[in-house]
Formats: sequence, C-alpha cells, structure tokens
Amino acid sequence: MASLFKSFSNLIRGKSQELAKTMADPVRDGKLAIQDSEKMIAEFTSKIAKLIAQSKRLQRELTEAKAEVKKYQGFAEKAASSENIDDARRSLEMKSEAQKRVDTLKSEIARSDQLIANLRSQLSKARAKVASAKRNVVNLEARHEGAKIRTELAKASSEFNAGNNPMAALDDLEKSVNEKESEAEAWEDMNMDVKSDASLEEKYGGSNSDVDGELAALMAKTKA
Repeated sequence: MASLFKSFSNLIRGKSQELAKTMADPVRDGKLAIQDSEKMIAEFTSKIAKLIAQSKRLQRELTEAKAEVKKYQGFAEKAASSENIDDARRSLEMKSEAQKRVDTLKSEIARSDQLIANLRSQLSKARAKVASAKRNVVNLEARHEGAKIRTELAKASSEFNAGNNPMAALDDLEKSVNEKESEAEAWEDMNMDVKSDASLEEKYGGSNSDVDGELAALMAKTKA
C-alpha cells in the first residue's frame, strides 16, 4: 500500500511539473517581475520619504535647541550682571539641558542622514536595474519570439524531410505519374515501329513471285 501511495504521489508530482512547464512563460514572468520590483521601489521610496521628513523635523528641533542654549546663556549673563545668583544658576542649568538636547539631536540626525544616504543609494541602484530591465524587455521578448519561430521552422523542416509526412506522399505520386508517362511513351514508340514495318511492306514487298510461278506451272501441267 505504501509503495502504491508513493507511486501515485510521484505521478501527481510529475504531472504538476509538466503542467508548470507548459504554463511557464519567461517573457510574462519577466514583465511581472518588473511590476513587482516597481511596487517594491514605490514602497521603499515612501519609507525613505518618511525618514527624510523625520530628519527635517529633527533639524527643526536642533535649531530650536540651539536657540534655547543661546537664550539661557543670555539669561545667565544678565542674572550674573545683576548679581542674582539663583537666576544665573537656574539659567545655566536650563542651558545645560538645552545643550544635551542639541548633542542628542546632532547624533540622531547624523545617524538618520547616514541611513538615508545608504537607502537612497540602494534605491537608485534598484531604479537603474528596473529601468535597464524595462529597456531590455522588448529586445528580450523579440529574441524569445524569434527563438520560438526558429524552433518551429526547424521542427517543420525535420517533419518535411521525414518519410511519413504529406510531402513524401506527393513525391510518391509524382514518381508514379512519371513512371506511367514513361510507360505510355514506350508503348507509343513500339506502335510507331509496327506501323513503320507495315508501311515498308506495302510499298516494297509486292506479290510472292515464287508462289505465282509454282501456281502457273501446276496449271500448265494439268492442261497437258
């Protein structure tokens, strides 16, 4: 039972592979691959655009943080000139917090810019590859169709040269007709020879002189 089941399974797999091979179309698959690639590029582009938007937001926050540093530095200087130690200390603390924010934003922006640069490079290569594929797909399709036509013509030529094809039957018919025509010509030639012999006999044969002489001698002997 197990062996039978395995044989049946192999049969199904074999038929599936044959069907897949029959349904395969490289040109169609190539065009679909280009469409899928373009879809992926569009999604990739959207994600990069979001990263760029985030980087721009970080840049604005950095500008604001730098302004905060400058602002609290000014407050600290004014408080110090007024000998307001508490306000000066508080201003310097706020400046320190703003500076930490500046440093953090600079680090985040640097990492984001590097990531964006790498992704844009990959995107550029992907676009170039798809563009090249789109330029070549027409040529590849023409070459594929040309190869199919050449294969079909080669197969047709092979079939024409085979002994059991319809063209061979026509060749046999022509051979038979030629043989019949040759036979007819031969019989016509033979008939012409017979007619020629009869004509000569009529012209130059005349009567049988020996028979006539013998008949005359016999008639004379009878009368005597």
